[in-house]
Amino acid sequence: MRTYSSDKDLVSARREHIARNASKLFIDQGYHDTTVRQIAGACNMAMGTLYHYIGTKEDILCLIIDTIVSRFENFSDSLMASPQNDHRGALKLAIENYYNGIDEIQDLILILYQEAGNIKRESWQSIVDLEERVFAVFRRILEDGIEAGIFRRTNVDLEIHAIVTSGQLWAVRRWYLKERFTIDTFIAFYTEHFLRSVAG
Repeated sequence: MRTYSSDKDLVSARREHIARNASKLFIDQGYHDTTVRQIAGACNMAMGTLYHYIGTKEDILCLIIDTIVSRFENFSDSLMASPQNDHRGALKLAIENYYNGIDEIQDLILILYQEAGNIKRESWQSIVDLEERVFAVFRRILEDGIEAGIFRRTNVDLEIHAIVTSGQLWAVRRWYLKERFTIDTFIAFYTEHFLRSVAG
């Protein structure tokens, strides 16, 4: 993606700013009905300034993907933050970290669902790769817990799918959930649910 600035930190910050503001417009108006001029206005940028950081409107969907991927780059640290023999604690921490991450970028997650048909194949592959890394974290925690006799033997892939998609509900069904629950209540409920689900 082209840029006319050599300041990498500035480019990164501006692009995330563009992605977050554009996502709000895409949610409200749809991708096709949102103009670049409207995006520039939402970002408090002149059109010329906006084009310093993107080449086309399609690039903004790529920025949204990049922002999501960068948010979960260090998700595997969840494995390192709990003692190796604390399998329940590791699962609890991984769910908390993942769900809080969803909360922080909920507009961007919603765009994934809303505009999936407009996302380029190569950008979508970044999301597939990210999901595989997230799945790997939960798989390691669950399989280690099963091996240690802490978790029961279960269909690990389906359990992980349930954990991940339940977290994404916070973004996709926020019109309902946020009127009734806080993110902490949401996390506590699903953490207890999944700990019971895998209990040995």
